[in-house]
Amino acid sequence: MFLSSVRLADAIRKREDRRPLYRRIFTNQRLDIAHKVTVRTIFGVILFTTSYCIVNALIYYKYVRPIRQEAKEELEKELIEADRAGFLKIKLMNFMVTASNFRIFGLGIMGGAGFTLFKIYFSVNGANYYSVYKKNQLKKELDNYETHLMELDQILRTGKPATIG
Repeated sequence: MFLSSVRLADAIRKREDRRPLYRRIFTNQRLDIAHKVTVRTIFGVILFTTSYCIVNALIYYKYVRPIRQEAKEELEKELIEADRAGFLKIKLMNFMVTASNFRIFGLGIMGGAGFTLFKIYFSVNGANYYSVYKKNQLKKELDNYETHLMELDQILRTGKPATIG
């Protein structure tokens, strides 16, 4: 009964409504429904995220923070006991390791500066790193310029740009 001849005739008959298609699809009722769904979704997301943040904050302050505070106090007690039992030796060794890290950092900076100076001043038959780099860059720039000139020549000859491919 869904595809009856009466319905088919109604579908074929010219529509009397002169409104554009988007006006027929997006009626005020449908726009109101879409707006209501959107606003409710936004409010739902806001309520969910707010409740999530509040619950996490409460859990943190009620359970996690006291446990961390207790662990911190325990660590402080252990450090005080370790200080009585020769903590100064450990502290001195830690300082030596830290000083060693600073020496390694300084050596890294000096090595990088030395490598850069080597690239600048070391040359074989008059060619160093930067002169070769400039030469290669000049070749690339000249190739790009030549390609550009060829495209302009093509545009002048035919009146339209060349197609690639």
